[in-house]
Amino acid sequence: MFPTLEVGEDIALIRASVQSTGDGASIALAALDGSMDGSIATNIPANSGMYKDAYQRIVLLYNTPGESIVPVFQVANFGEWELSVYLDNLEVFLIPRDTNISSNLLYGEDRVTPIPTIPSPVNTPTPSPTPAVSTGTKND
Repeated sequence: MFPTLEVGEDIALIRASVQSTGDGASIALAALDGSMDGSIATNIPANSGMYKDAYQRIVLLYNTPGESIVPVFQVANFGEWELSVYLDNLEVFLIPRDTNISSNLLYGEDRVTPIPTIPSPVNTPTPSPTPAVSTGTKND
């Protein structure tokens, strides 16, 4: 879980680059309503194998009923081997309602700056020297 972010009336776009060193990782990007009323948005790709040995973008749009969100990154290892998961370049953007969102903003490079109320993420080497999550096997 990351710190609570004030979003006001805007829609939050959260994106990150993710890579795993093995199969069997269930990787989720989520956002909770900051009031913790039970509202949640999630992106849990059905094919987590696409993250094996290659960075892929994971994106989440959340139109929260409140005025704040709590971004969440979650990993579970359902495989039979140890694996590491790397999370890099986590970005949060605020998009005013009734604004067209380009696919370039969702998945490609862009010229939009993350919201200024969030400290800029520390640029992390790709791959990161330290995994975001390391897990044992499902039997551990």
